[in-house]
Amino acid sequence: MSHELRTPLNSLLILAEQLEANSEQNMTDTQVQYASVIRSSGNDLLVLLNGILELAKVESGTVEVMKTELPLEKFRDVLLRDFVHVARASALEFSVDVEPGTPENVVTDSQRLHQILKNLLANAFKFTEVGKVQVRIGLATGGWHPRTQSLVEAPAVIAFSVTDTGIGIAPTNHERVFEAFVQVDGGTSRLYSGTGLGLSICRELADLLGGEITLASAPGQGSTFTVYLPAGEHTLAELVPRSAPQPPSSVLEVPAVDDARRLGAPTGRVSGDRLAGTHVLVVDDDFRNIFALTALLEREHAVVSVAESGADAIAILTRTSDIDVVLMDIMMPVMDGYTAMRQIRAMESCKSLPVIAVTGKVVAGERQRCLDAGADDYVPKPMNADELLAALAPWLTPVEEPVS
Repeated sequence: MSHELRTPLNSLLILAEQLEANSEQNMTDTQVQYASVIRSSGNDLLVLLNGILELAKVESGTVEVMKTELPLEKFRDVLLRDFVHVARASALEFSVDVEPGTPENVVTDSQRLHQILKNLLANAFKFTEVGKVQVRIGLATGGWHPRTQSLVEAPAVIAFSVTDTGIGIAPTNHERVFEAFVQVDGGTSRLYSGTGLGLSICRELADLLGGEITLASAPGQGSTFTVYLPAGEHTLAELVPRSAPQPPSSVLEVPAVDDARRLGAPTGRVSGDRLAGTHVLVVDDDFRNIFALTALLEREHAVVSVAESGADAIAILTRTSDIDVVLMDIMMPVMDGYTAMRQIRAMESCKSLPVIAVTGKVVAGERQRCLDAGADDYVPKPMNADELLAALAPWLTPVEEPVS
């Protein structure tokens, strides 16, 4: 289902983005606005799709939790980076503070925790017009339900609270907002729309991490959502006192469990003259994706060859020696992308040819399956132009700078 839904979204988003850019300056302002609405609506559909699939995975018990040590200062920087532009656009104060006495690390699934906080912050900004949004991270000694045994027995509990000065929620609706697609009342739902699937997923993920989410709110007085998580047994040895919350520092990434980007790869020529002269082989059985990817790549001055099956790709590579990089779809009939990549790697002339898997099959472990089959990288559909170009960059030969 993921693949079937992401495939049409992929071509829709890429082509809408290209139209909105209006690089040839041959569209009216109204036409550019139409393209912008199409792209925005496509992104809304993608958010909904991701939410539905995530909730389905949680409810079916197929979500994998991978706990590691997460540096809280690093996590703080990530949250600041994610939402500082939203705060500026909304003219709202925004801060993320790590309280004095908080341990340096928490043992949890960083990807899932990041997902929870992003959902909570997105809602906070959505329902706040004036004032501020604040995140506080620190040790907690209470506030969770006594029936949450994992917190009761934890040697230390970390609280992540998201506070806003928004519209607030009546106590009678505190439980309902964690249900899917809730609109707490007609007036606010028409103005702000509902809460979607985000809070439902947050509660389920917090439970998987051994914690819980609480809500304190009243109409007109803002809201505070607090995520309580066990900090991990050896965290107690790291209770390093802090004199004060740390100031913003450089932005750092929290790598996802199934990250679609190879970390630390060299920068290629995309940042300079984009894809001028690069010969790209696009392998995909869906003409919509072929059309969208070809349009994008040719706009960046790449030379594009097309194969509509894995067998066609093998044939083209057998007779063509100047392919620089391959974009390989995975879900194809007869010969799928895994098989095609294995056969490509068996060809003496293609052992070092960069192959990037581009697939709508976004499930746990998919990136590793693609790498095991011979891919150099993995990009999930749908992607936008910047994501695709960034994925191509490390696998291209850097352009030699002219000697002055």
